[in-house]
Amino acid sequence: MSPWRRRIRYWLGSLKLRITVAAVAALVLGIGLITLLLVRQAEHHILLDDNERELTETVRTASVLSRRVVDLQKALQVTALQLDAAGLADVGRLAAFMQSQPALRGHFASLFVARTDGRIALLSDDAGVRDPRVSLADRAYF
Repeated sequence: MSPWRRRIRYWLGSLKLRITVAAVAALVLGIGLITLLLVRQAEHHILLDDNERELTETVRTASVLSRRVVDLQKALQVTALQLDAAGLADVGRLAAFMQSQPALRGHFASLFVARTDGRIALLSDDAGVRDPRVSLADRAYF
């Protein structure tokens, strides 16, 4: 047997070497487990932070949209208060009134005035002011 093989066999049979190898293996295993736990914990905290950030952004966006909707509702309310019963009955006066509201038309892609029976009296959009001859009476929201 060669001298190298004898030395290897001697060292493998040594209790000191076996204890050292076991200690190193236990150390490596411990470090690996601790690393795994720390990475999982960090991932969990990162996901929680992302969720919190997304929730905050969603609440902020909802608040901005809500303010915008309320502003548009107020603009419609102010405009509706300027209309009287005689103006609503006369399509010509109603068309003139709609054309005299460029700021309101700038806020909306289209505006319409509906009568109590569901017929649209007037529609204002990019194509101008016209009578579309459409009824909303069959719609659930009317």
